[in-house]
Amino acid sequence: MAAIAKTVIATGASSGLGFEAIKQLLLQQTQPYKVILGARNTKSTIAAFDALAYGRSGHAVTVLPLELSDVRTVKSFSQQALEKIGGDKIDYLLLNAAITNGAEKPGPKGWRWCESVVVNHFSQHYLTHLLREKLVESKSRIVFVSSGAIRRITDPSVLDDMLKSASGADGMNVYCATKFVQLLNAHWWRRQLAGQCDVVAVSPGLIPNTGLSRGNGLQLSMDMPDAKPIETGAQSILAAFTRSDFPSDPDQIFLTSWGDWWGKDIIEQSLDKNLQDKWSWSKEEIEKEVDTMCKFRITVTLCACQDPACKRKTDAFGQLDSEVMQKHGGHILWISTYLREGPLCLDYFTNEDPNRLVVRHGMDRNNGNSKQDCKNRTFIIDPNIKRCFIMCDPCKDLCDLLPPSLGSPKSQEFRPVNESK
Repeated sequence: MAAIAKTVIATGASSGLGFEAIKQLLLQQTQPYKVILGARNTKSTIAAFDALAYGRSGHAVTVLPLELSDVRTVKSFSQQALEKIGGDKIDYLLLNAAITNGAEKPGPKGWRWCESVVVNHFSQHYLTHLLREKLVESKSRIVFVSSGAIRRITDPSVLDDMLKSASGADGMNVYCATKFVQLLNAHWWRRQLAGQCDVVAVSPGLIPNTGLSRGNGLQLSMDMPDAKPIETGAQSILAAFTRSDFPSDPDQIFLTSWGDWWGKDIIEQSLDKNLQDKWSWSKEEIEKEVDTMCKFRITVTLCACQDPACKRKTDAFGQLDSEVMQKHGGHILWISTYLREGPLCLDYFTNEDPNRLVVRHGMDRNNGNSKQDCKNRTFIIDPNIKRCFIMCDPCKDLCDLLPPSLGSPKSQEFRPVNESK
């Protein structure tokens, strides 16, 4: 009877150690695997795996677009991966992606933090959030590819300043700091998923020929003490897939390239639960960091009614909280323009509903701008309003300003003088 294929979702597998690890899975013939990879350059990654002589009848590789410096692509990747998996399990989540860039430049896509910590930590942490339900359902194993470089962080108080956008910190120090933060996060997920998923942090060892150091110019060679070939490093990573001899102390999650579980004395700095909590943001906190609510500026025409408590004014377009609406009174009859301000958020979509909100308020349903939508959108009502010279029939009954309507005793008080004629 053929073995049931196991599913791996992986980051950082388009080259280097990650590619070698997946290659070794595909070239063995005992256990079939379905592998779903996220890659910045899908074309070259597909070509690299197509060039491998692995058994297509048992194994399958899917490459999906993923740019870890932009968490918007993390969400789309997670959605596509879950659609691809369907009712199957996620057996392994391999978090291997890493860069070694310094923090000389501003953070990507509006982040207050440098690109390396976004790629090496925040985006992969966000991916775990997005897959959490499926991971728990599958009783998955989550493998964080860590590094012995975490021992260089002896004072975690330096993390905030070092990892900020444009802090000026060099690539090697930033890399060590991001791997330390990643280990904090591995501990956090171990606590969150205790009894539901296995969480392992693994070091592949010193592997010079991976291209990892290209971001900072650091020169690594096989002549260095403890240096290992890339094939050996990949084997260390894959050992974290199958090791079941977990220490009795759940804090001992770090598997070394020598096959030992590091003692708590070596990873002591990473055991601070408050520090783990600090760097393991909620999904909502990450989305807020990158300003995930689409903002739309609208220009509007108001009813001739100038009652600030107009009974026809609803929550649509944020009218109830709008200072513009409080100043001018009345309600929105129709909108003239509807333009998005700022970047797309994570929940942006194209709305083709012929009865969508903006169409009900006068916009042409074929207008491309009118099709922009987001379930988390907010509105900015442009202060340069126009006003219809005729009051709508409901307002004539409810918001007659002479005398004030029963529901709005302050209508006359708030009525703008320059619009009273």
